[in-house]
Amino acid sequence: MKTGAVVVTDIVGYSKLTGDNQELALELLTEHDSIILNSIDDYNGKSLVNRGDGFVIFFSDSRKAILCSTDIQTKIKKRNKLSVKNRKFKIRIGIHSGKYQIQNGEYHGECVDLASELEPLAPKGGILISSTLNTEVEYVRNIFTREYNTFKINKSNLKTYEVFNNITDWYPKSKKIYVSDEKKYLEKMHYFYDKGDYSASIKFANSIFESTKNKKLKDEIFGFLCNCFISTGRTDYANQIINEIKKNYPKKINNELKAHYLKLEAHILSNNGKFKKANSIYTESLEILDSIKSKYYNEVLFYFLINLFLNSSLSLDIFNSKSHKLKNDKYKILIDIIGLILKGEKLTDSLIKKINKISKKKNKSYAFWLLSQYYTSYNMINESYDYETKAQNNLELCLDNISDTELRNNFKKNILVHKKIFTESSVKIDDLFDFKDYENNDISNDQKLSFKNFQFCINCGKENTTNSTFCLGCNTDLKKDSYQ
Repeated sequence: MKTGAVVVTDIVGYSKLTGDNQELALELLTEHDSIILNSIDDYNGKSLVNRGDGFVIFFSDSRKAILCSTDIQTKIKKRNKLSVKNRKFKIRIGIHSGKYQIQNGEYHGECVDLASELEPLAPKGGILISSTLNTEVEYVRNIFTREYNTFKINKSNLKTYEVFNNITDWYPKSKKIYVSDEKKYLEKMHYFYDKGDYSASIKFANSIFESTKNKKLKDEIFGFLCNCFISTGRTDYANQIINEIKKNYPKKINNELKAHYLKLEAHILSNNGKFKKANSIYTESLEILDSIKSKYYNEVLFYFLINLFLNSSLSLDIFNSKSHKLKNDKYKILIDIIGLILKGEKLTDSLIKKINKISKKKNKSYAFWLLSQYYTSYNMINESYDYETKAQNNLELCLDNISDTELRNNFKKNILVHKKIFTESSVKIDDLFDFKDYENNDISNDQKLSFKNFQFCINCGKENTTNSTFCLGCNTDLKKDSYQ
């Protein structure tokens, strides 16, 4: 016999709905079918049976069976938010992975039978899987489960697990998490963080945090979790953690660890626009790191400088007072670019080469964004726009690394620097104007025409080399009179 995974779905209370309002029930069923069938296609599933108010779906890959199910529940949840009360609906989903056989075109076997038993036991709007399937997907980076209940099925006690649609639904819960190998979880926690998949890192870090009895390990992971949530733009969770850490500071805390916690607190404040308070705490962290000659000095200095840069309060005096003892690491390149902007020095080919060799996409994005600020200071619009685009492209690549969709959106929209990179252009609107007097009789008609039109597109930034009245790239109106 072969093995596969079966998903069984059912609309909660559909029989009552058909009795109350058959026309509405049919409309909702059409929407329900569309959502499920689209997700089945996206995850390479096979619809075996349409039961009217639910489906039986087969997957050769148990991971895809669960991801398809979370995709379905996420879409229904979003749809319900936009619907009036009598148009909302929920479904239950049961999933099991096991043996099956095909007879006369029909699928039979353990995976079908047990999934059918699990479906009515699932929470409304939820997903329930067997312990067997939970063990199979334990190390999948974007599947989040917790113990649900033990049921008597076919005269045997079966432990079940609830699957959550995303990491933020899964994180603040009380039910247990299954951890088979603490050491392996630690390895994966660090591996995914280094790869930029902060949501997967949170999964493995929090699983250890909740399950371990090792207090020292628990304390270390708490700070790590805080850092991960900051890295994904969830400063609400990060702030809860940092406040808990501060409450439980030991009387004698390691200096470097204290500086690290101060840095995290400053990150949260800066990201929430509390620049002045963040500046004070960054300074305290830097003083500690400087006193112990820590290798993390450059990292904290960079964020200290960016905090001031975002608040337009960074001066050359402040820069010089803090950057006299730089170590040669990945943050030094970023700090050097800030120094160029403040000092008005010329960008060198050697620095450009170093920037292009930066391996971490997030740091490369920051470097390109700073270069766009550098070129803006010299009114070099083409170069500024070019590096702004490169910064955005590199941040997009960072987004691809984050496996949880919700945290991916937070990374883009909730981190202040990222929000600026994605939405605020370094090319100012005034740079697109030429304020020469185009009625001057000493200039040609072609020149007069060029003064009446934008030299660069106000939508996409493309240079208007032909003095056109509309953008050849995106068809935006380039006549200045249209905007007066």
